Amino acid sequence: MGEDPVTIQGKYFGPIISEMKKRERGKAQENILTWMTTLHGYLSSPTGGGVRHGTDLKEGIAIQPHEARLYCNLARSYLTFLLEEHDQQTNGASSRPWGAY
Repeated sequence: MGEDPVTIQGKYFGPIISEMKKRERGKAQENILTWMTTLHGYLSSPTGGGVRHGTDLKEGIAIQPHEARLYCNLARSYLTFLLEEHDQQTNGASSRPWGAY
C-alpha cells in the first residue's frame, strides 16, 4: 500500500472512468473500464440500446426482454466491481465475503 491515495471525483460517468483508466493502464481494470464505457455508450445512444435517453423515435427499436436482462446483469456486475474496487482502495482489502454479492 505504498501508493499515495488519490481521490477521483466527478459528477458524470465519462470523466470518472477516464480518470480511473489513467491510473490503471496495462492492468485488467483498464479493460473492464473500457467494457463499461462501451456498454454505457451503447445504452445511452438513441440508436443503440436507447435505455438512458429513450429509443430512436424514427426506428422505434425496442429492446427485447432477454436483452434487457443481459444489460441489467452486466450493469449489476460492473457496479459490484466498482464497489469492490472502492472497498479495496479505502480499506486495503475486500471487507466482504464472496457470498455477500
